[in-house]
Amino acid sequence: MVQTDEERLAKKREYNSRPEVKAKQREYYEKNKERMNAQSIKWNKENKELVNQRKRKHRENNLEDSRKYGREWHRNNPIKSKAQGKRYYDAHKEQRLAKAKEWRENNRDRYLAQQVQYNKENSEKKYKIRFENRMKVLSYYSLESYPNCKRCGEKEIGFLEIDHVEGVIKNDGRGGNALVNYIIKNNFPKNYQILCTNCNWMKYRESQKSLLSQTKENIRSRKKVLKLKTEVFSHYSNGLPRCSCCGIDTLDVLSLDHIDGRKNAMHKKNLDGHELYTWIRQNEYPEGFQILCMMCNFAKGMKSNDNKCPHEMK
Repeated sequence: MVQTDEERLAKKREYNSRPEVKAKQREYYEKNKERMNAQSIKWNKENKELVNQRKRKHRENNLEDSRKYGREWHRNNPIKSKAQGKRYYDAHKEQRLAKAKEWRENNRDRYLAQQVQYNKENSEKKYKIRFENRMKVLSYYSLESYPNCKRCGEKEIGFLEIDHVEGVIKNDGRGGNALVNYIIKNNFPKNYQILCTNCNWMKYRESQKSLLSQTKENIRSRKKVLKLKTEVFSHYSNGLPRCSCCGIDTLDVLSLDHIDGRKNAMHKKNLDGHELYTWIRQNEYPEGFQILCMMCNFAKGMKSNDNKCPHEMK
């Protein structure tokens, strides 16, 4: 009677399980340990897919034991476990992102509920981490030990911004927490400096002036708008245009602010710039407006400050 493969394999296992056979195998292994290990490593490399297939099959047949062994191994080898996880993370980045995106799309309601719950439970922790990371970046690029503006020396944290010295870098987050995380992750690269909102805005206006058209018609038009702006700003400043909060009188950084918010304004919501100045003059300078610099205007609009500028809070 011809034996099947399974019968031959079972008979071989029974033979190998005998104590005397095991002792001989152990003795042979100890004498030829290096050669056998080298052969084993070489064979595993040449037959990687087959080895992985056998491992997967063994894991399926012994799931609980495999999980227990895996947990113990990761617990006893934290450094190797972390390195192994990082290798897998880097090698399967695109697959993981695609799988995560697919899961979010298929479980949209559950994902949003998880995010809301997580934000509620960790809002203070997340704010603290964001603040600490921002302070690291501001301190690193500042000229002094405490964060300050490179141009004017402003030290109020709420007024400071990270500026791109030579223009925005592609995929660096552009601004806010995304930019902070990018800088820390990439070990504080060059091309960044710390400026206050006013100095950053002045730098932007200076860069734009070189791009303006120099035709007589456009120069005349710009002078006309500047005259109108100065007239409107002088009215709401009761004299020379200046910020009603901090007192700065540089026209390039001054802006027209709706005291009670744009929602309550009587003009059309999309009016801005010279169109808004024209409307104000035509309507005999109505109340509800004030002059603020860009720094105080942005600070006033931040919800974290309860619509108050740090100058007011002090």
